[in-house]
Amino acid sequence: MLILGCENIRFSNSGVKKLGFIIHIVMQITIYIHNKPVYLVDALDEQLEKWHHQPETIFIDELDMHTIKSMLHEINLPEIRRGIFLHADLGELKSQFLKNLKCM
Repeated sequence: MLILGCENIRFSNSGVKKLGFIIHIVMQITIYIHNKPVYLVDALDEQLEKWHHQPETIFIDELDMHTIKSMLHEINLPEIRRGIFLHADLGELKSQFLKNLKCM
């Protein structure tokens, strides 16, 4: 089963400059593969940062065909609960990731 989630925008005011707040916008696309979320993101928010260090999370920050195939393979392992794919260009990440998905 494959469900494509909608794009989310998360705001945080984690940084402060002399003249005011810095607002970090984290773009996120969530794709569910066998009921497990794969987060395509351009930056890590607080929650993703916590999950990033857990052994049941796959974290990849390099975009190429092999890393995408690795994510798609490893997300099916029973001990894995989620995947996080980080890339600065979210549009390119989404495009490349969706090219490698096979709907069954």
